[in-house]
Amino acid sequence: MFKKIDWPLLFIAMIPLAYILKGALKFEITLMLYLALYVVFFYNITIKKESFFVHKIDILFWLWAVVMLVGVIHSPNQIQGLFKTTKFIFLAYSVVLFSRFFIRREKDSEKIIYYLLYASVTTEYLVLLDFFLSGVETFRYQAFGTIVPIPLSMLGATTFAITLILFSFKKITGRYFLICMLPSIGILGIAASKGPVISLIVAIVLLLPVLIEKMNIKTYFITILSIFFLVQVPFIANSIDTLINRFDRIENDMSTSIRLNIMNAGLESFFSHPLIGEGTAAFYPDTSHNIFIEIMSENGIILLIIFLIFIILGTISYFKFLLKKNKNPFETVIYSLLLISLVSLMFSYTYVDHKYFFLSIGLLLVFNERTEKLNGLG
Repeated sequence: MFKKIDWPLLFIAMIPLAYILKGALKFEITLMLYLALYVVFFYNITIKKESFFVHKIDILFWLWAVVMLVGVIHSPNQIQGLFKTTKFIFLAYSVVLFSRFFIRREKDSEKIIYYLLYASVTTEYLVLLDFFLSGVETFRYQAFGTIVPIPLSMLGATTFAITLILFSFKKITGRYFLICMLPSIGILGIAASKGPVISLIVAIVLLLPVLIEKMNIKTYFITILSIFFLVQVPFIANSIDTLINRFDRIENDMSTSIRLNIMNAGLESFFSHPLIGEGTAAFYPDTSHNIFIEIMSENGIILLIIFLIFIILGTISYFKFLLKKNKNPFETVIYSLLLISLVSLMFSYTYVDHKYFFLSIGLLLVFNERTEKLNGLG
C-alpha cells in the first residue's frame, strides 16, 4: 500500500504493542522504540531545523505533570511517585508530542492507522501461535508466560474496532477483513478479560450512527456472516464460552471483588484528603483500576479538574464529529481508540501505562489541528 516505510510513524504505531512484543521477542523493544523516536525528534529539531508548535492542550499536560510532581513530595512512596511522574512525561505525554511532530500530512494520518492495524494483527498471530504451541487451557491465557490477559484483550478490542470501521468505509477488502477479524476475536476469547470487551461494546454503540450510515446491505451481510462463522471455530467458541461464564458469575468473581474493594479504599482516601490527595503512587503496588478514583485519591480535586477539562473538550469534539456530513474513516478509528481507552480505564490499568489512550489523544489533536487550518483557509 505504501511504497516507502515511514519509520517514525511505524515506531509510534508499535508503542501500544511493545509490552506484548517484548514477551514475544524476548528483548526490551519498548525502550528501543522510544529511544529511536527521541533521537529522530531532536535531530529534526536541532539539525534539520523543523518547526514544532506548542498547542494550548500542552498547558493542561504541563499542569498535570506539575500536580504529579507536587504529589511526589507528600507521597508515602516518593521513589515510585517520581517514577510514575517520569513515565507520564517521557513515555505517555511524549506519545502525544511524537504524533503531532511526525504526522505532517493527511497521508501520514492514514499511514499510522494502517501501520497500527498491520502491526496489531501480526502481534495477534504471534500470540495465537504461542497459544497453540503452549497447549494451555483457554481460561485467562497469559501470552509467552508473562503477558497478563488485560493488554491482550485490549489488543483484540482495538484491532476489532479498527478492522470493522475500515471495512465499513471500504478501506479494506472482505479478505483482509477476515484475516484481521479472526485473530481479534480469538484474542478477546482466550484473554477473557471483561473490561476491554465492555469498552469495545460501548465504543461500537457510540459510533453506531456512523457505521450504519456507511454500511450497505453487502457490508452488513459480510460482517454478520463472517463474525458468525468465526465464532464457530472450536478454540474461539470455547474461549467465548469462558468469557461469557466470567460475565455470568461476575457477582462472585474474585478479581471484580478485589477491584471494588480497592476502589472503595481509594474513595475513602480521597474524602480524607480531597484537595491534594494522598500523593502520587501513594498506594503502590496497588492501583485503583479506575482513572477517576486514581486521580482523586492520589492528587485530589486539582488534578480531577484538569482531567475533567480533557473530558469536556473530548466530548465537544466527539459531538462535532457526529454532526459532520462527511465522516472521515481514520478520524472514526481515532475516536474508537479514544473511547475504548477511556472506558477501559474505568475498570483497569493505571493511566500512565495506557499507551492507546495517549496515542488516540495525539492523533485526535493532529486531526483537529488540520481541520482548523482548513477551515481557516476556507
